[in-house]
Amino acid sequence: MRASHRLATAFCLAAATAAGAFGITAVWSKHGWLSTAWDALALGGAGLAAAVVALAWRRLLRRPPPPGFVVRAGFVGGVGLWLAYVAVVGDYRRSRVGAALVAWAAVVAASICWAPATGRRPGRAMLGLLALALGAAAGELSLRGLAWLVPGPLWAARTAHSAQRLRLHAFQPGELHYGFPVNADGCFDAPFPPPSSQRGVVAAVVGDSFCASVVPHEFHYTTVAERELEGVAVWNVGWAGLGPPEYRYLVETIVLPRQVDAVVVALFLGNDLPETPPWTGVDRVLGDWFDRGNTLLFEVPRRVFRAWSGRGADTGLKRLGDLAAAQAWLHDPQQEPASFAEAAWLQIEGSRALAACDRSHPSLPALRHELRRLRDLCRGRRFGVVLIPDEFMVEDALWQQIVTAWPADRPVGERWGLRDRLLQFCREDGIACLDLLPLLRAVAPLADGDRHLYLRRDTHWNVRGNAIAGTALAAFLRELLAARGR
Repeated sequence: MRASHRLATAFCLAAATAAGAFGITAVWSKHGWLSTAWDALALGGAGLAAAVVALAWRRLLRRPPPPGFVVRAGFVGGVGLWLAYVAVVGDYRRSRVGAALVAWAAVVAASICWAPATGRRPGRAMLGLLALALGAAAGELSLRGLAWLVPGPLWAARTAHSAQRLRLHAFQPGELHYGFPVNADGCFDAPFPPPSSQRGVVAAVVGDSFCASVVPHEFHYTTVAERELEGVAVWNVGWAGLGPPEYRYLVETIVLPRQVDAVVVALFLGNDLPETPPWTGVDRVLGDWFDRGNTLLFEVPRRVFRAWSGRGADTGLKRLGDLAAAQAWLHDPQQEPASFAEAAWLQIEGSRALAACDRSHPSLPALRHELRRLRDLCRGRRFGVVLIPDEFMVEDALWQQIVTAWPADRPVGERWGLRDRLLQFCREDGIACLDLLPLLRAVAPLADGDRHLYLRRDTHWNVRGNAIAGTALAAFLRELLAARGR
């Protein structure tokens, strides 16, 4: 029995040691210079865990405990730490997950150090914890299995791969949106013809819900630009729920095979930064479990509540897409319906401001990397970027509301910081860039002090905002396309 004890327990301890070593490396990569008390605490905890693991190996070699106790403690501790991380931390950060892995290694090692010398039946407390852990693990796996068998936005992972996100959020071909039939590619535009000598010049604009639009097709900013550009077709490629990785996928699968002349990526500064996860390799695997947006035990109830309370991310797009109902408010900002309740809308804008104003946001390098990949993918064609500001960047009253509600433990960030950093990046990398912020802010406010370029409590442009963006896009494309011959 002792040999079997040693083998089974050694396997558990080896797994914990490997996890702890990875965790210490991840913690050290973030806290290697002891610049703050938190750094010292993190590294001190890692050192303590390493000492406990060493003691566990010592006991294993001298007097191996029964494996049942160790397996139960390791499983309950692992599930508990996973749930605690997702509930308390939420976003995936490698160093933070590393700390959780170090803690799990310490739990396994401590269970070996403190385990009885002979096997015992687990007590009621352990059986209760084991049942809870098994229930949580089974529930998460069941929801993931359901997501695989019956894909749908209710149980889609936040950082799902591009093909899955596109399939979940796309318009259905032929679906009517403001009375306009969506094309065969699922885009809110006329059909995209294949290359031919009769087709003429084509510029494709790739983006997210600003492509899906909360106004009819004739008022959409790409349509406005197309009317102002004689002999140039401006394709509107994209729909809600996408981010820069999906833009690249659309360019690869829809745009480039049709041999367009120019590609423009429309970056929405409100959410394209957090929609670009800074993960590759092992980070994607860990993020799939440790990011709250991917943990369906947390996400599905939250999404059900948001849908029930009318807070869903795409509520406005789905509810406002009726052409007949839109006639009452299209050209009168005072008559516009609201897509979100005021509290929900302010929460959305506040969270976006926190991300956009964070100079050290972990997704910044990943966003720049995606833009370079898009530029390189479009090599041989004209390539440009349009920066679409969030409403809090344009409307002063909204920004003041956000500042008033800013978390007390965080300094107020730079209102236009993300836009400034992306402008500088585009200049340094030689990427043509259209900055819409000064054009939108140049619009004179109406009587209530707001410019009313975004639909009421919706975060997307209304007819007025689309008209300004479309005119600016036409001038940008005219110059971009003219540069082909230089």
